[in-house]
Amino acid sequence: MLLELAALVALLNSLFSLITFPGDDPLTLQRLFGYVFAPLTWLMSIPWSEAQISGSLMGTKAALNELLVLLCKRRGFTPRCRARRSVKSAALSADEVLQ
Repeated sequence: MLLELAALVALLNSLFSLITFPGDDPLTLQRLFGYVFAPLTWLMSIPWSEAQISGSLMGTKAALNELLVLLCKRRGFTPRCRARRSVKSAALSADEVLQ
């Protein structure tokens, strides 16, 4: 599952690099997350000079969170489970993703 996600990100970054963008750095998925989430991070009292970086991190976190939810649903763990079981399964899934 992690391999497919990494391949999808690499494919999207390759496609985005074909788009001409002002500046030296090519357009990537992480940079796009930065632009999309920058206003939200600014509303969270992060200075505008650092909003794009924090927006990129926020977008990456949201994507990884969706991956964990997908892994939990695939194993049959649903939000209706007890809180302890859900937290334990999410921690196990996070360990698998990070390995």
